[in-house]
Amino acid sequence: MADKKKQSGKPCFIPCQNDPEAIYQRLKAGNKRYRKGRLKCLAKKRDRIESQRPYAVVLSCADSRVIPEQIFDTGPGELFVARVAGNIANTATIASIEYAVHVLGTRFIVVLGHEACGAVETAKKHTREPFEHSAPLGYNLDVLLAQIRPAIVSAGACASMRTLIEENARLNAIQLTERSQIIDKDKVILYYAYYTLGGKVEFTEVCFNAGSPV
Repeated sequence: MADKKKQSGKPCFIPCQNDPEAIYQRLKAGNKRYRKGRLKCLAKKRDRIESQRPYAVVLSCADSRVIPEQIFDTGPGELFVARVAGNIANTATIASIEYAVHVLGTRFIVVLGHEACGAVETAKKHTREPFEHSAPLGYNLDVLLAQIRPAIVSAGACASMRTLIEENARLNAIQLTERSQIIDKDKVILYYAYYTLGGKVEFTEVCFNAGSPV
């Protein structure tokens, strides 16, 4: 009986949707538990959840090593996750996030890039100055890589992979607001982040100064 009580522990803290600082601290705390191998929320069994009010949106890569629910130690109903190679803001991911913002009331958004991102590596490999394809890879993959190429243009082809990955996350975070009338930069809290395969997430807030992101 004592072991059972010990395993149940305290309930996982779930912040309110309108408390961005609490959400930020919750994600950081969950990532810290993940790095230390002390997950408590992901593994916790929960009753059936009839509705959802996720406190954060995570746009992440489809890479099999990057699982936001694990990285932030969250359970069902906490995160609204959209995954696509290169964590790009395309029509499908923007529409998904618009649903989270407009219907579910989520205001905290993280675009999560990661170490050794194959999509960014491929975009760099198949880009030549003046930043054109070195060889076509097929319509669909070419379209995806074209949305990563602005990061290569912005950071420069000689930039480190980390710099390119972070710039890709930053530019796609900005794209969420520029290509959507629902994801209003004045109403959402927007971060881009870098995940190392060692487990750590480093956040950077996207601030808007006189209408322009900085």
